[in-house]
Amino acid sequence: MFGSEILEVAIGLSLIYLLLASVCSLLRERAEALLKTRAIDLERGIRSLLSDPDGTLAAKIYNHPLVGGLFVGTYDPAQLKGSGDDKRMPRGTTLPSYIPARNFVGALLDTLGGTTLAEQRAAAQTIPDDALRSIVLHALDGAAGDIERVRGNLETWFNNGMDRVSSWYRRRSQNVIMLLAFGVTLAVNANTLTIVERLSIDDSLRAALVAQAGDASAQGGAGTEPYAQIGKLGLPLGWEDGWPGARVNPLVAAPAADTGWPWLWYWVLHPLFGLALTAFAVSLGAPMWFDIMNRLISLRASLKPTDAPPPAAPPTNVTVQMVMPTTGSADLSKSGT
Repeated sequence: MFGSEILEVAIGLSLIYLLLASVCSLLRERAEALLKTRAIDLERGIRSLLSDPDGTLAAKIYNHPLVGGLFVGTYDPAQLKGSGDDKRMPRGTTLPSYIPARNFVGALLDTLGGTTLAEQRAAAQTIPDDALRSIVLHALDGAAGDIERVRGNLETWFNNGMDRVSSWYRRRSQNVIMLLAFGVTLAVNANTLTIVERLSIDDSLRAALVAQAGDASAQGGAGTEPYAQIGKLGLPLGWEDGWPGARVNPLVAAPAADTGWPWLWYWVLHPLFGLALTAFAVSLGAPMWFDIMNRLISLRASLKPTDAPPPAAPPTNVTVQMVMPTTGSADLSKSGT
């Protein structure tokens, strides 16, 4: 039974981390929709691919019908802020956050000019930047006269460059998620140590969280309103009781100020360590905690109770065989003379 309780506490804790991480993801997505940081990274990456820090060639590609139809407005390089390689579009730009590789390559080839491979090669020779000129010529020369192979070569080059752009966005997103994790954890006062204490003594709350974890697993995630679900869990959250927050374990009483270490642990170390532990766990992301929660649920379902008494053995039918003794007959005849 003790092992089962630990597993249920772990399931409940993974559900809490999943909900908090989902809140952080939603906040990150809404910030992205407002600030358009992915679109800014994409534009910066395209200028880097084209060796075009001033955006002169990028403007022709963005304003080409194959790309211009993906966003509202036009590309204006005069909007770039900064200097050198750090030039960026302002936040809230209307530029697209994604451009298909085929659209980009088609716009690039049309911008360079030429309809046949010979004409396109002659146009590529006029590209002022050495790196870009070498890349385009390599794609043309390696196509063996096949225009589709030219497009395929340039699409591969574009996709490889976008991998670097994706790494920029992921790295910044990780930093943002970390900050959001600390902010959300502090806002709701989600102390892992306090939550574990409560779950370890509250059978009904533990069972409710396990049931809700099963529902979340069946639905494929935390849903669209994880913040609303957090408020309905009945957990010791919030700051209504002041610092260090809700301490609902009846086995733990606030120590007096002259008790030294117990006072330091209760009022300082316990809340700080518990909040930091929650923030770190939440920063790992909702997909990770969804996977862990599912594994724990599967493990719980596969375990058989070991503390139940063994089933009673069925009664044994005993057959009693009666053996009657046999009496031998005596020869009573006598012979006379």
